[in-house]
Amino acid sequence: MKNTVYWNCIKPLLSDIYKNGTEEGGRPNFDPVFMVKIMFLQSLYGLVDEAMEICSNIRFMNFLDYPESVPDARTIWLFRESIASYYKDKETEGYIRCAQESIMVVKAGSSERHQINNI
Repeated sequence: MKNTVYWNCIKPLLSDIYKNGTEEGGRPNFDPVFMVKIMFLQSLYGLVDEAMEICSNIRFMNFLDYPESVPDARTIWLFRESIASYYKDKETEGYIRCAQESIMVVKAGSSERHQINNI
């Protein structure tokens, strides 16, 4: 899955959502592609923001390229709110839906989701 979907193509869409002046100090932003991947996992597995905060699933971490830190629940929520405030939520959700569809496998006329180890 990590190599099936071209994740970086979402980056230009979300490049302007951070306006906190990190270069002047403050907490660095998480990469928008990384945050969309978190939203993808949440959508795929029905996880709430708090579940991602304490995520220790090694396969999730592999999918996220073993980050040094993961965002807390509020950061995930704020990212989602930022996307909505810039009216980019529908496009982002559409991209996530397309990514989910790309991992569907057709076997004997029925669809099955890849197991998480195929991500």
